[in-house]
Amino acid sequence: MASSTISVTRSDAFRAASDYKSRSRSSFATIRDFWIQEGAIPLDTEGNTILHFLAMYGNAFVVRKLVEDSGNNNNNSSIVKCEDLFGRNDKGNTPLHEAARFGRKSVVEILLRKQESLVRERNSLGETPVYVAAACGHEDVFDHLIAKIDGDWEIMTRSTDKSNILHAAVMGEHYGFIPSMVYQPKQKGFRASIVAGFRTVIKAYWRTRRIYDEKQKHAFALELGKRLVKEEREWNRYLDDRMGSPIVEATKKGIIELVNEIIGKFPEAAFSFDKNSRVAASGASQNDKGKNILHIAVKQKDWNIYDLLKRKIELRDGMLVGDVDNRGNTILHLAAKLGTPSSRSVQRGHLYEMMWDVCWFKHVSYNSPPHLWNLRNKDGKTAKEVFVKEHSEIREKAEKAVKDMNNGLMLIVALIGTVNYAALFTPPGGYRQSEDDPRYGLLVFLTDDMRMYYLHIFCGLLAAFVAFATMFSIQSCPFRSNDFYLDLPLRLLVAMGSLMLSVVFIALASRQVYLLERIGFPLGEYITYACLLAATFILGTIDGSFLLLYYLSFLLKLELLP
Repeated sequence: MASSTISVTRSDAFRAASDYKSRSRSSFATIRDFWIQEGAIPLDTEGNTILHFLAMYGNAFVVRKLVEDSGNNNNNSSIVKCEDLFGRNDKGNTPLHEAARFGRKSVVEILLRKQESLVRERNSLGETPVYVAAACGHEDVFDHLIAKIDGDWEIMTRSTDKSNILHAAVMGEHYGFIPSMVYQPKQKGFRASIVAGFRTVIKAYWRTRRIYDEKQKHAFALELGKRLVKEEREWNRYLDDRMGSPIVEATKKGIIELVNEIIGKFPEAAFSFDKNSRVAASGASQNDKGKNILHIAVKQKDWNIYDLLKRKIELRDGMLVGDVDNRGNTILHLAAKLGTPSSRSVQRGHLYEMMWDVCWFKHVSYNSPPHLWNLRNKDGKTAKEVFVKEHSEIREKAEKAVKDMNNGLMLIVALIGTVNYAALFTPPGGYRQSEDDPRYGLLVFLTDDMRMYYLHIFCGLLAAFVAFATMFSIQSCPFRSNDFYLDLPLRLLVAMGSLMLSVVFIALASRQVYLLERIGFPLGEYITYACLLAATFILGTIDGSFLLLYYLSFLLKLELLP
């Protein structure tokens, strides 16, 4: 098909193919003339033809002109014949593979109308276009391709290692869009309108939209897991070192629904190992193996998956606990590391990171046999020694942060206490000064409101004293690692709570002054100033208080667990 006289260069053809926004006939004419002259010759060193580049850039206008018939339903009437669509580059990809990889839905539709059997073609890695679309996360292309395979499970797998689209989707974090495989009846009527409106409101704000997206992904993951796990009959094929285990990948990504679904049907899957951590040497010992799913969950500080495994499997003396990775690390060594925490954990600053890490280390140690404390890894360190070394720097930073904050708060509490003490001897209205008055030297306002005023002042002074004493004990704390577990959080909560109470009682005492002096205070202004004071107070203190309360409530739940 090559011509001796070339009127259209490869550069001209490439520019026309990459101009996907253009619908001009000139670009089509350029590619048509090039195809007639040169045919399916490679344009680059990777063996990509002009059809591959059209698919990559999504130039649907030119692709349609090239492959569609002229109207007489005769394949021979088109410029590009059906057999040309099966052309492959050096990676074995057809134009449909490239269109699926780049998410060019319009090109995918055109190619499948021309030759539907393209959906079954595999590249050099044994991947079909469906597998490629799942791995790259193109939902609309995936949905269209899935509709063409009629539930054929073999097309959803990679022939070289028998991994399926679950592997591809999980490893690419695109598992959330595959619920198109699962039948989901659409709601109709008034209820559907209310639900759609509610979802629109939630997705309008970026914070709630993130929460909504995560909930949707996890809901879809559960349905996907049920569908794909149902297709499996045996788990032994995932023991092959050539492919990764779905439960290992799901654990790495924190997809607890898939982990739960897989263990429910295949309990032996809980003893899967990460093949990428295995020792490849032929002389490796039996215990010289990679991380299991418990190791992965502990290293990632994933509370949810760890607790799931604890419910599903006997961890105390089980095989998962006794295993070590190829560095000789037990689960205690991995729990002692400073690694990145789970996204579901509340982390804020060095202090809270130190608190949660200590809590995680103790939580894992409670479910581990005592002998693990004495085991050493290949670096010759026990788990406790690893924890001290890994957290030495962050412990010092947390200590400095607490002391710096405590110094400022102690000054504030001292000022509050001084003001409250002075207020005890300067009551509103003062004392009776006339010596002829039978109640000389007594309070002018000797009423119930005055008694309430003194009660508020006394309570504020007492709260300030408790706060100062607690902060002083924090300042003299040795800040050992164990202090961050329960002792220090409790002291901080008592100090901050006492400080809040002292401020509240000062505000109440001020209100009593207005009542005693009979000063009019419009309700609207009173509410306005109260709201401003409350908003300022909440914005300044609720974050730390909430994190402390959340942490302590979590500790309480752990202590009450059997």
